[in-house]
Amino acid sequence: MSHHGRMTYSSPPFKFIVENKPFYVHRELVAHYSAPLERMMNGGMKETQEGFATLEDVDEGTFVRFLEFLYDGFYTPAEHKVVTGSRQSESTNSKLSNITSHPPSLLKALETTSRQPPSDRLANSQVGQKTLTIPKHRSTRTVVREAFLTSSMDTSVRNKVKKTGQPRPNQSEDEDYSEVFLSHARVWVFAKMYQIPLLKRLAIEELHAVLAVFNLHSQRCSDVVALLRYLYTEDPASCSEEDGKWSLIQHYMAAEMEILSRNKEFQGLILENGGPLLHDVMTVVARRLA
Repeated sequence: MSHHGRMTYSSPPFKFIVENKPFYVHRELVAHYSAPLERMMNGGMKETQEGFATLEDVDEGTFVRFLEFLYDGFYTPAEHKVVTGSRQSESTNSKLSNITSHPPSLLKALETTSRQPPSDRLANSQVGQKTLTIPKHRSTRTVVREAFLTSSMDTSVRNKVKKTGQPRPNQSEDEDYSEVFLSHARVWVFAKMYQIPLLKRLAIEELHAVLAVFNLHSQRCSDVVALLRYLYTEDPASCSEEDGKWSLIQHYMAAEMEILSRNKEFQGLILENGGPLLHDVMTVVARRLA
């Protein structure tokens, strides 16, 4: 019997309550992966005495994915939705159309990067230990997106999970992938909060995999904006993590800046969020113009 098997069948269950629903999980299995949850169950805290813990900072879907990871080694993301027409309501469109306070210098920079031809640095960009040589006649978006697709981001955790498979690419502009992106991002934030490095790494790799196959139609910028709004609101520090390298999110914004920069909802989010997102956008702009 495997190590996980012994823990699973020899330890008593512990009850977690998430969104008013009880979930019973083998105590030692949880303790093996998460020190904060282990202290909650066994460290003499209120939860230890009561025999259950109520987690207010996680939604049911994310916790179920955590349990799936505990028992199976992987998790199943949310499915995409098929929508008809524009995802934005008339009120949202009206609100966005009335935005007039965009800093002119920022908008000018965004427009410039959309038209900017690939620089020598981008045309022969370093991707990990590899040099990606791309003919200079190709567009900036093609150059940077190919760098994103072929990045040397570690996929060791995902590659070990045979049942994960490759994510499904979107087929049309009517397919809403916002919940797909958000399911990975929420697992990422949960894993960071409860110190589960293996799950955090898997979530990053899964998010990279689906963003790499996502065809960004102008009508689907709202899916990406939903992801950015969540990450920069819930855990902005995570967007800057990657051992000193450009973060996953920065890489993706750089690859799709040509489309994102023209989107009013993306422009509005920059003003709405301010600091961290504005800093990262300007970092992308500076690198695109270098």
